Amino acid sequence: MLRYDQQTNHEASGEPQKRAGGGEPVPRHIALLMDGNRRWGRSRGLTDSDGHRAGAENILGVVRACLDLGVECLTLHSFSTENWRRSPEEVCGMLSLIGEFLDRDLLTIHAWGVRLLHLGRLAELPAALIRRMERALSLTRSNQRMTLAVAVNYGSRADMVDAVRLIVSRGIPPELIDEQTMAVHLSTAELPTPDLIIRTSGEQRLSNFLLWESPGCRFVSFPLFWPDFTPEHLRDIVRGAGAGIIQGSKPIEAEYRKRDEPDAAWRNQREYPHCR
Repeated sequence: MLRYDQQTNHEASGEPQKRAGGGEPVPRHIALLMDGNRRWGRSRGLTDSDGHRAGAENILGVVRACLDLGVECLTLHSFSTENWRRSPEEVCGMLSLIGEFLDRDLLTIHAWGVRLLHLGRLAELPAALIRRMERALSLTRSNQRMTLAVAVNYGSRADMVDAVRLIVSRGIPPELIDEQTMAVHLSTAELPTPDLIIRTSGEQRLSNFLLWESPGCRFVSFPLFWPDFTPEHLRDIVRGAGAGIIQGSKPIEAEYRKRDEPDAAWRNQREYPHCR
C-alpha cells in the first residue's frame, strides 16, 4: 500500500492529508524521472536537442497540476551525475535548457508561491547556471505553497558520499551516527520522504535517483515519453495511487549498481564556459 503518513526528515507535520478528486489521499511528495526526451525526438525525425527542449517545455504544466492537487513537494530529476558522460554538445544543451527554464518560468513559479530547492553538487555546474540557480533559490526562499526540488548534477551515490564527508568534517563520533544522522546530511534533508516516484518512457529502474529516500514508496513506470506526459496523466496516477490500484506499480527496494563516477576534472564549469 502507498504510505501517506511517512515522516519527513525532520518531523511529521501532523496535518490531515489532502484528497484528490476521487477522495483518495494525495501524496505529500512526488518525484519524477523525466525520461525519454531523446527517444521522443528521434521517433519524430527530430534532433536530441529538440527532444530535450520539448521536455523542458512540459515542466510548468506538471508543476501547476501538482499545485492544484495539493502536493507539498515535487522533485524533478533534471540532470544526473551520469549525464556528464554524454557528448559535450548534448551536455551543454541540457544545461542551457535548465538555465532557460529558470529565466523563463521563475517569476511564474514565484507568483504561484513555490519554493525552489536544489539537489546535487551545485559548485560543479557552469558559472552562469550557478548564478541563475542561486538567484532562483534566493527569490523563492520564503514561499510556502509547494517545494519544487530540482536535481541538477545529482546522483544518489554522490549525495551519500557528500553526506559522509560532511559528517566526518563535523567530527560526529561514530557511536552517535545512525540513519537519522545520514538523512539530515543529505541534500534532500529538507524534504518529506517520497510517497510516489514516477518514471516516464516505460523504464523500470531508479537510475541512481533517491536511493536512500525511496524504500517503501511506490514506483510507477509510465509508458509514454516525458514530452507526451500530461497533467491529466499525473492526476490519473495520483488517483490510482491513492486507491491502491496502480497497475504494474511496485514498492521500491534500493538499487545499488556498481558504476564508476565520471571524472570530475572534465565535468566542471571550466569545460563549459559558453553554457548559459
